[in-house]
Amino acid sequence: MSNVLARAHAAGGRNFSRPQTAELLRIQEDERRRIARELHDGINQQLAVLVIGLGRLVQNPQSARATIRRQLNELRDQAAELAQDVRALSHRLHPAILEHLGLNSALRSLCARISQSEGIPIRFVADRGQPPNREISLSLYRIAQESLHNVAKHSQASQAEVRLEHSKNRFRMRVRDDGIGFSRRADADDPGIGLTGMAERARLVGGRFHVQSSPRRGTTICVSVPADAGKPTKQE
Repeated sequence: MSNVLARAHAAGGRNFSRPQTAELLRIQEDERRRIARELHDGINQQLAVLVIGLGRLVQNPQSARATIRRQLNELRDQAAELAQDVRALSHRLHPAILEHLGLNSALRSLCARISQSEGIPIRFVADRGQPPNREISLSLYRIAQESLHNVAKHSQASQAEVRLEHSKNRFRMRVRDDGIGFSRRADADDPGIGLTGMAERARLVGGRFHVQSSPRRGTTICVSVPADAGKPTKQE
């Protein structure tokens, strides 16, 4: 399901309509939520029980010889690492922190996690304005997630920044890096499913999406969304 947009885009080409894209995005989000719930309630709980059980064996010096205890230690560490990977996958599919703590906390956690895993300093800056509703929060989070994925995989950046601002009637988010950038003119005929998906997410909440980039001058993703998440408007 994670590649549904890519497959549909390849099949439909440039005639792939906005209503079709919007419906696919909604289906994809529902599928992500379902998989995240299954991972959390099933596999992750089983792994947690495994880690606890192995830990008890290791703490009992009479349960095994030194060699076996060492092996049990290794198994416990492997199981704990696997559990952490499953939690990270669950978070990527549908971040619970977004619903429980809000967009600011979710974006801060996203920046910290990618910064740690990719070795790229990512700064998060946000004002203390009114938090956006669930629909806007999810759209902005997914745009930031895709933008930072591009930073990590393609930009060769030494640093990046995510900035979220709230004015009287709009939310504005900017994701900026100092990487190699790209030519908008060269890519105009084929913007890629990543940029297309981000633009569509912004449009679905009545927002505007814009990319600023040029070779060797980095890339900036700009999103502006009305605070009331009005009906879709034409993208910039």
